[in-house]
This record gives sequence, structure tokens and C-alpha cells, in this order.
Amino acid sequence: MNDDASGYSAASEMLRQGRAIDAERILRKVLSSNPRHAPAHCDLGLALIQQKRIPDAVASFEKALAITPDLPPALEALGKLYGDTGRPADALRCLDRLLGLMPFSPVAHLYHSMRGWALVALGRPKEAAAAFETAVSRRPDFVGAWEILGVVYGQMGRSQEALRCFERLCALLPRYVPGHNYRGLALVQLHRYDEAIACFREALRLDPKFVASLVNMADPLSTLGRNEEALAAYEDARKIDPKNAQAELGRGDILQILGRINEAVAAYERAISLAPRWPVAYRHLLQVRTVTNENDPALKALEAMQADEAKLPEADAVELHLALSKAYRDLARPGPAFEHLSAGNRRKRRSVIYDEPVALAFLRAPVDVLTPEIMQAKAGLGDPSELPVFVLGMPRTGTTLVEQILASHTGVVGTGELPDLRRRIEPRFGLRLEKIGASLSGETLRQFGADYAAHLAAKAPGATRVVDKTMGNFCYAGLIHLALPKARIIHMVRDPMDTCFSCYSQLFMGTAPFANDLGELGRYYKVYTEVMAYWRRVLSPESMLEVRYEALVENFEAEARRLIAFCGLDWEDACLRFYNTKRAVRTASAVQVRQPLYKEAVGRWKLYAEWLGPLREALEL
Repeated sequence: MNDDASGYSAASEMLRQGRAIDAERILRKVLSSNPRHAPAHCDLGLALIQQKRIPDAVASFEKALAITPDLPPALEALGKLYGDTGRPADALRCLDRLLGLMPFSPVAHLYHSMRGWALVALGRPKEAAAAFETAVSRRPDFVGAWEILGVVYGQMGRSQEALRCFERLCALLPRYVPGHNYRGLALVQLHRYDEAIACFREALRLDPKFVASLVNMADPLSTLGRNEEALAAYEDARKIDPKNAQAELGRGDILQILGRINEAVAAYERAISLAPRWPVAYRHLLQVRTVTNENDPALKALEAMQADEAKLPEADAVELHLALSKAYRDLARPGPAFEHLSAGNRRKRRSVIYDEPVALAFLRAPVDVLTPEIMQAKAGLGDPSELPVFVLGMPRTGTTLVEQILASHTGVVGTGELPDLRRRIEPRFGLRLEKIGASLSGETLRQFGADYAAHLAAKAPGATRVVDKTMGNFCYAGLIHLALPKARIIHMVRDPMDTCFSCYSQLFMGTAPFANDLGELGRYYKVYTEVMAYWRRVLSPESMLEVRYEALVENFEAEARRLIAFCGLDWEDACLRFYNTKRAVRTASAVQVRQPLYKEAVGRWKLYAEWLGPLREALEL
């Protein structure tokens, strides 16, 4: 054995023993006599990794590959190091070459996982998901790949696939606390709130100080109307981690829902003090207070962040622009306000999954299926309950105001926006309602209506009327009438330009993916008006009342009395003082409905008319 071979062999043994410095000394001697010894360059890289000298290690592996381009240990090492040091494209190049050489390696699952990480870093989530899927198909107990695969699916909005991954992760590691937390988040996205809460509670059983699950649990609790429990969860999170800005932000949101506005402002300000470069906290703060001058500290902080915007994550940049837009609207500066509004919506649209043809076909589907003949033939066959009141229409049309007026009556309980109706329709009738038609039986309608009426009754025992103000229920108005012929349907209508501009000005959390582009927004509104025009033709005036927002603002008492009478209730003066009613309001209008009525929102779009051409064109106005 020559000196190079014996020296290389000795150095390799030293590496196995963890004697990196000794190995490096011998390997450098080998390379001084034989600079083209590719395995020695590779082992030198390993010795340098053990010494945490990463740039030197990278250089050694690159020299090895320059001599022998298909050297698997060097490709593997560089694939990892490039990924760890922010060079994902180079990592992907090495890993693709490595898998081409060794597609059936016993550790190929690791290579596919490393590819997935590189693709995530490159912003290619679909390919990343495919890489992680390959990794878990090769190694079904590969917990790390299941975890990141679930995260990637969640970020893509593919919540069902995310749930599959996290369920597998929890089965493999039943005591892994983050796994239960992730599973809860996926269930929240699927609107399976009770199951989500159970997952968060399991995480907390395993680790009572796992703050993330306390914070994450509060949202589904609030969605289910359990706001005091949600507030308690945030309070517990604060006790464990007093510097947790997310807990302060969430606490502010619950306080706002409960009408405790001054406390909400204090919570948002506390969140800002803990995370002064977190735009979302500023946006939430400016939802509950007005910027009155150019030297407002919140505005100054936002303007300073804008100067350094390139360093912000995309989601934070969206929040920044929308917060600035609100501040400039408060200051009556429409130019800068619209500039930031447009910038925020453009950036938000890039991350929103919205297939316009599919969405518009979904709106039209009930109209296409529930023909006038079917509506007439099936009339009166549903459950006779008078309990439900449905307030529906486009967002930002005054639905929250109407619910607050109704809920100020002693016989009425408002439940906010419930996902429950759609969740019951889809498994029973199909997403596109394709099973509805001449074969729809009276028994099916009665069962469906009775089930939903009982569901509302359980939410509000003893109530005479229960309000479901899920605005998107407008596409189901015909089915609602067939299943619950004595239910009241209140359709809120507002000037189309005011409606659409207000939608464009609001950051919706996944509930209005059509609202981030003026053209898409206008086309959605057009189809909505077509759908509602059809329901007006086929539904009786006794079952559906239309209320114009402008008329409600202009002639409030008369319109409020008309609402109460339509619901079959005796008048109560408390309905005029709706702003004094103490109840949880979980919408963007939570602050406004706690104030006396004002008219400033009528015609607000006109301040921005010069920039709203694409909207007017889509609306054909």
C-alpha cells in the first residue's frame, strides 16, 4: 500500500473516531502529494464539517466534484450544505444528480426530502410536495417528511391533504406535541372546530406550557361563540409567555368582538410594543381607532417599515400596505390611500387560490338546478320552523348592522357567520347541488330543515328567532326556502360601487378570494346580482325581504320597524339603540355596530373614482 493510500485509510478511521483535526492534518499531506485525490477532498470536507468550518468544507467538496463529478458522498454533502447555507438551487442540482446516480439507494428517501426542502426555499410548493410524497412512499415512517409535507400542503390551502399528513405524524409519534397542534390547525381550516379544539387540548395535556396550542385554540373557540373561553386561553398564554405578541394580538381581537374596545386598543398597543416591526398588529389597531394627524406614532412606524419593505415577508408586506391605506383614508388622503390599497391587494392576490370560472359556476349552480317548476312543485314541503332568520348578500352591505338591530330584540339571538349550513348542504346534496332536482323528496327537505332548525335552537335555547348572517348563503336562498318555507330571508343591498370598494378595502381571511382584484370583484358582483334577481322572481315577498343599506341609514326607524315586523315580532324600542346591545360581534364591522348610525359610508367610493375604472368596467356601469 503506498503512502497516499495508507494515509487516506488512516484519516478515514480518524474521522470515524471523531478526531477531525488529526484527520485534516493527514488528508492535507495526502493532497499535497496528490491534489487530484477526489475522495481525500471529500473526506477533508467531512473533517471540516466536524470542526464547523462550513465555507472551507464546501470548497473541499466542490474540489472533489471538479475532479470526479459523479462522486456520491460529495454530492450528498453539498446537497445538504448548499441547502443549509441558503443556496437551494445549487442544492437541488446536486440532489438531482445524486438521485440520477442512485435512485434506489437505501437512503434515497433522505435525498427526496432534501430536494423537498430546496424546492420549498425556491418557492415551488407543488414540486416540494411531490418530493416529500416520494420520500414518505419510500419510508412510510419518515416522521420529518410527514411533518413538512403537511406544512407545505397547509400553505398551499390543501387542508385535507395536510390533515392526512398530520394524522399520520400523530399515529407515528402520539406524544409529539407539535403534531397534535398541526393537526388542530388543519381541522380549523376544514371548519371542524370541535375536533380542532380537541387536538389543541391533547397537545396541552402532553405539555401544559405549549403556548402555540393555547393561542391556536382560541380562534375556533371564538368561532363557536365561546369567546370567554377564547379570552381565557389567551390569558393563560400570556401567563406562560408574557412577551408573546401573538397572544396579545388575539386577546385584542376577542376584546373587540366582546365590545371592550378600549381594552382591545391597549392589547394591540402591547402587541406592538413586543413586536414593533409586525404590521398585522398595526392594522388591527387601526381597525379600532382613527389616525388624526401626520405625526401619529402608528403611522410613523408604518412609514419607517415601508422604507425597509424589501426585508418583510410577503404576508407582512400585505398587512403593511393595508394598514397604511387605512391611515391615509383617515387623513383624507385618497391618492396615497389607494396606492397602498392597490399594492396590498396585488400582493395578496398572488397568494390567493381563486379559480374564477369555477367560483362563478358554483354561484350559478343552485339557480341552474332549482328551476321555477321545481320551486313550485316542492313549495311548502320543508320543516315549518319559524326560528331561522337568514341575513345574506355581499360582504360590506350592512348585514352586521341588521343582525345587531334584530339581536337587540329580546326574542332574537344573533349567531354571526355560521359555516354550518354549507357544511350540511355539501355532504347531503353534493358541492354543486347536482342531486337536487325533480327527485328531491319532501322527506329529505323536511329532515334537512328540521336538522338545521334544531342546530340553531341548540345555540340559542328559548329564542323566538335565531339569526344566521352568513352572507354567502345567498346562493342557497332557494334551497333554504324549500327546506324551511317559514324561515325569513333578509337580503341586504348596497350601491354596487360602494359595496365593491368596501370589499376591496378589507383584508378577508380566506372568505372572499374574489376581492383582491377589481375586475374579478366586479364580475363576482355581477353574477351575485343575477342569482339574487332569480331568487326574487321565484320566492314570495313573504319569505324574502330586501333592505337597501342607503334606505336604512336615511330612514332608520321606519326600516328597523319593517325588519322587526317582517320577522313576525312585536316592536321594541331597544332596536333603535342597537349600539348599546352587549353581544359578541365577530366581523370587520364590530366597532361600527357599537356606534350610533352614521351616513359617511354612503358614496365613499367617489373619493377614489379615478382609480376604479376596472371595477366600473366589470360592473358595466
